[in-house]
Amino acid sequence: MVQDRIASIQLTLLVAMTAIGTHYLAMPGFVARAAGRDGWLSLLAGAAVAGLGVWAVASISRRFPDKTVVQYNPALFGRIPGVFLNIWLLAHFTLAAAFGLRFFGDVLKLFLFDRTPLEVIMIAMLLTAAYAVRHGVNVLARLAEVFFPVVIPFWGITMFFLQMQVDYANLLPVMDQGLKPVARGIFPGYMVFQGYGLMLFITPLLQDSSQAMRAALGGIAITLFIYLVTFTGAVGIFGAQHLTLLIYPVVDLVRALTLPEMIIERQEILLLSVWILVSFLALAVAFYLVSFGASQVLGLKEFSPMVYLVLPLVYLAAILPPNAAQVIALSRMLGGSFVLLSAIYILRAGLLGLWPARRA
Repeated sequence: MVQDRIASIQLTLLVAMTAIGTHYLAMPGFVARAAGRDGWLSLLAGAAVAGLGVWAVASISRRFPDKTVVQYNPALFGRIPGVFLNIWLLAHFTLAAAFGLRFFGDVLKLFLFDRTPLEVIMIAMLLTAAYAVRHGVNVLARLAEVFFPVVIPFWGITMFFLQMQVDYANLLPVMDQGLKPVARGIFPGYMVFQGYGLMLFITPLLQDSSQAMRAALGGIAITLFIYLVTFTGAVGIFGAQHLTLLIYPVVDLVRALTLPEMIIERQEILLLSVWILVSFLALAVAFYLVSFGASQVLGLKEFSPMVYLVLPLVYLAAILPPNAAQVIALSRMLGGSFVLLSAIYILRAGLLGLWPARRA
């Protein structure tokens, strides 16, 4: 069944772009709401926890080099707990795909297509993602290679010109309220690194699976750098208090950008045009993980038929939340689910010596 193989650099790009595509536009706001101006410290702590999660997945994968998480869970935890974890994982990534789809639709309807029904935007995006997903992980990895050189230069140029308006005094004093705000911000600070979760399914598809840990850590490092520069820039321009009131702070950052003789009337359109690429990739990756994982649970030789079975589930889960508050609640639920799953695999990896896995 496993025919596609990807390079370690492609895993690095997939980890980074999946994380950025899901949370980037809103990240400064919800991190600031939890940790205030010290949110950058929470992001550092969150990245450290994500690094621990990468170690756990890589350690377990070395015991099962040719198996994905849904194949080795019964051997790792026992048959019944393993089946329960498989269901949990598939449900988690189904909802992750649904959240990515709904977030994409809400943003585009708000800023670009205000007269287009939300359902039309979402269906168009989902069908496009399904077309890419059914061709396998190689297509997604190549898309990451194509999108990355477009996204990063645009981001770098934008942040460079924003530096002229940033007042870094807004970041001071550091930790004036002690450790509590930083600790409170670790949950959202970790949640924004969920991209490394794809390792659970994609590690056995690497050309050299021994490079999985290094590749995923590289993706986390790229994500952390982008988040730190963006968050400190947002605090420096808006201040921590005002930042907590913004729903999509990165869009407001681009709107605040002033360049001499700039002709573009709506600067955020450029940002959203680039963000569409990474948002699409994040959705497609989650969609692929569910389809691929479900096909392995069911013992199918090909995963393509599962794409069409998963598609309506993702759409229904995405369209069900009646308002933005429910979408935010879905995001928090996914964050809590990811934290619990991470804790389970980190603890299990730490106990591999005392509690060896059964041979699968």
